[in-house]
Amino acid sequence: MAFSRPIERTYRLQTVGEYVASPDIQLATYSVRRLILSAALGNTDLSGLSKDQSSALVHKIVETKGLGVRYAERFHRLLGLSKSPVAQQVRRQLQDFDAQSSMIPNGQVELLQLFYLNFQRWKVVSPVMAELWGSGLGEVFQDGKSILANARNVLGNGAMIGYMAYTPLSTERFSFGAPRYLRFCVTANDIQLSDVGRKDILDKAIFRLREQILSGQPTHETAAKLSNLLLNDLPKTVVGTTSWTIEPDGALNLLPFETLPASNGHPLIFTVDIGYVTSFGQVSHKTARPHAGKARIIADPEFNNPHDASLKSNRSGRGLVRLVQKGEAVDLMDVPSLPETRLEAAAVERALRKLGVECETFLGKRADVHSLEMTESPRVLHVATHGILIPPPLLPAQNNSDPLSRSETYGMGLPGRNAGLAMSGDDKPVLVYAADIARLPLQSTELVVLSACDSGNGTVDVGEGMASLRRAVETAGASASVTSLWSVPSEETTKLMSSFYGYLATGNSKRAALRQAKLDSFARNPNPYNWAGFVFAGQE
Repeated sequence: MAFSRPIERTYRLQTVGEYVASPDIQLATYSVRRLILSAALGNTDLSGLSKDQSSALVHKIVETKGLGVRYAERFHRLLGLSKSPVAQQVRRQLQDFDAQSSMIPNGQVELLQLFYLNFQRWKVVSPVMAELWGSGLGEVFQDGKSILANARNVLGNGAMIGYMAYTPLSTERFSFGAPRYLRFCVTANDIQLSDVGRKDILDKAIFRLREQILSGQPTHETAAKLSNLLLNDLPKTVVGTTSWTIEPDGALNLLPFETLPASNGHPLIFTVDIGYVTSFGQVSHKTARPHAGKARIIADPEFNNPHDASLKSNRSGRGLVRLVQKGEAVDLMDVPSLPETRLEAAAVERALRKLGVECETFLGKRADVHSLEMTESPRVLHVATHGILIPPPLLPAQNNSDPLSRSETYGMGLPGRNAGLAMSGDDKPVLVYAADIARLPLQSTELVVLSACDSGNGTVDVGEGMASLRRAVETAGASASVTSLWSVPSEETTKLMSSFYGYLATGNSKRAALRQAKLDSFARNPNPYNWAGFVFAGQE
């Protein structure tokens, strides 16, 4: 391949990074490799590749895709597990630094300031880097072949389906073409790599499908178009499996694949058990985690709203909250109560107690910030409240002409303040930001369920998933999560969650339990708005 030599030369840069144990150097070389790989893909006839050539390209894709997220997760996990005095001091300093950094208004971070912030952060963490490196931090920089082999060991015999957004580069005119998506499929005995079309066309169809779902319009035509593009010509080894793990990219992170029709015309939810990951590297290790902890259930926060009755008569979602800008802060106004979440909390507790899990439940006034902050790696964390997705106009000094400002990019690594959860306060609701949730000690938590609107939605970060509440719980160390892709209907969500935990209590896996709960919801109302919003991400 024409680009094999440049790619291999960047491998040598990576080796230099390993010698000096500098994650900054290694992350930089992977960014260069991702750019070169994107150009290489644009000059390769994917349909004419041999199996070995396809495998080599897929290995390079999975090495670089999602590396930033993998690094952040492993760093926070190892730092959280360390008992050394140095690590404890760094944790406190890093929490203060990240809190201050996440407060920087969007659009007000220039390039030099970004470098300065990164340098200051490195000064904070450098005293503990040797310890973390010795504990396995460098394992995130493993080769793609090992990533896929380990992921297969964790995920079992199902199919792994990944997508990558790339921008082809013409070597003749030395100009970039229109961005595109490619798909790679990995099963026990097969690897397939194929181009699925222009990114702008697919993104437009994805947003159109979401609009149709949320407005109750017919979705058949748009869903069929997306299925034909994204799932066309799947290998027989993929079609023959009933379990798929999907690694999306770009706007595909906003798409519930379960809604797409299979070859028989019925939604995939009927035939396939689907889970999601930001990166296959996230599940490339079976990590021994203690499961003796309690479950923490938080529901029905008290919002002290005098107009609650009239609000509830007009609103039914867990995110329909009015946001008001006050200086650099965002206040929550007209927050309707969620009394039905008490029933949800009771159902969750009953199911978990059947599994022998002791529970702590926080309701009403006790469903406050402290109920989250005092969390110490519970076995299960379930939060039922309003999820808040803060639109760009409410983010301070947002440059609307630039949907991905430098400061947003910086916030993605934390993650930052573009999403949060509404909790009880002294006299008004309090917004707990994603940046705060990312600092929770969830290293031994096997499942986090954010039963709230838009808890899996956020700012798309090509190659690294989305800056969202889901990203926050992954960064905090949780093995798996259930989050929502849109503003979910509250009463139907209570039923779906009760079913989900009920199926867990009868021995189903987390993915299978969520699928069965969705099928129950489909039986009550086939509108995907009611059943398709929640997705499972991570490992069992």
